Amino acid sequence: MEIIVYDTETAECEFFGRQYKRDSPLRRDNHAVQNINQTLDSLVRNMHEILVESGGVGLAAPQVGVNLTLFLARIGDEVTTFINPVITHRYGRQKNWEGCLSLPQIAVEVQRAKRIIIEWYDIEGKFHSRKFSNENAMILQHEYDHLQGRLIIDNYPQRTTATIKDTV
Repeated sequence: MEIIVYDTETAECEFFGRQYKRDSPLRRDNHAVQNINQTLDSLVRNMHEILVESGGVGLAAPQVGVNLTLFLARIGDEVTTFINPVITHRYGRQKNWEGCLSLPQIAVEVQRAKRIIIEWYDIEGKFHSRKFSNENAMILQHEYDHLQGRLIIDNYPQRTTATIKDTV
């Protein structure tokens, strides 16, 4: 299936009839988490529930309408909370088909780094720095993109026609 997906000048696109404008919660600037408190803990618990129920591998705060730099990702059998994450290094390249809970029932081929180093705080406020590779690196970069206001469909040039893999 081929469709026009993105205009880099306006940062807007229409995708299967859904509008993704610059002022969409998925496109807004996100703010660093300032305090780890009961409100944040409640948000993380709610996001965890959504992630588990959806069967997804990651969920970013902007996807639930909260513009904070926070995401959850399934790493192995565990769901890890990444607060104020920063990808400090990217190595190698890999191409994969990715889906997104914000763009249900489709997948897009995306090129990403094969290995990354990411720094973050957990829900206890403890600092972490760790290297991830392959699928885990892909998942973390995908969720990190949400914190930058980017979607998987943004990987195409201005006013382009993209081939989309229908996963239905």
